[in-house]
Amino acid sequence: MRCILKKAAPRVALLNVGTEDIKGTDAVKQTFKLLSSSKLNFIGNIESNSVLYGEADVVVADGFVGNVMLKTIEGAVKFMSGAIRREFQSNLFNKLAAVAALPALKGLKNKLDPRKFNGAILLGLRGIVIKSHGGTDETGFRYALEEAYHEAKSASLSKIEQGVAEQLAALEAAKARPKRNRCRLVKKHTLCRLKTNRFRRHLSAPNLRVRTAMRLSGTSQILPCKIRNI
Repeated sequence: MRCILKKAAPRVALLNVGTEDIKGTDAVKQTFKLLSSSKLNFIGNIESNSVLYGEADVVVADGFVGNVMLKTIEGAVKFMSGAIRREFQSNLFNKLAAVAALPALKGLKNKLDPRKFNGAILLGLRGIVIKSHGGTDETGFRYALEEAYHEAKSASLSKIEQGVAEQLAALEAAKARPKRNRCRLVKKHTLCRLKTNRFRRHLSAPNLRVRTAMRLSGTSQILPCKIRNI
């Protein structure tokens, strides 16, 4: 993506069912950890309803989920295009409105044409292989050929190989780095949690009246305090 987008640090996101790092399958969680420890510009998880808003330059997903997402987007665009066309053809007034809106509609159709995004490089090989959509036409196939031309011109394979080697070296260095002793932190967290649980059990009754001792000016003053449903 550095070669294609001409960006020094493209934003990388992981496709997930939520933005929190605790969500997803075991494979997705493990991928999140690997991306977080890499030198990539990893911005975290991204949901499918945010993919088209340009929040990330690269969206990482397994082949099955990524294919489902792309075909869902393609189907949604075709459905909306057909619905708009039928609405403009429903009566004479809408047909006249369609004539006035024709330039804007053509521009929108051109931006949402899935054939312009046909063709993706198949990684892991020593040659350039572009996977084309099986249901595309000659226009989509032309865009796939243009993608192959740009990949060959930018020498992306050698750059990808170099980038993968750098990332693997960074991961190995992270594994070899000694881990910090978090025993004291874990004990402190556990103690605080135990105290909190005891406090909640003690105040479990609704509308419990508690007499709180407060030390003011060296003397102890008893103040009533009413706590509801903690």
